[in-house]
Amino acid sequence: MSSPAMEQEGLVRGLKVLSDAGVKVSSLVTDQHAGITKMMREKYKNIKHWYDTWHVVKGEGSDIICSFLGEKF
Repeated sequence: MSSPAMEQEGLVRGLKVLSDAGVKVSSLVTDQHAGITKMMREKYKNIKHWYDTWHVVKGEGSDIICSFLGEKF
């Protein structure tokens, strides 16, 4: 099983464990994993899905900063 597939499967199993224990998950923060984003949108509509700001800034923010500063960041 690939690493992205294991990440998604781990989330599915973790959400099931929490649900079975009676824990209601209302929001979840993850990186921008495409498979997880799709899964959350289609199967877990009742859970608000947020992106970890570190991954957003690391991926896109550094490009903005580099453009602004005119150098590699």
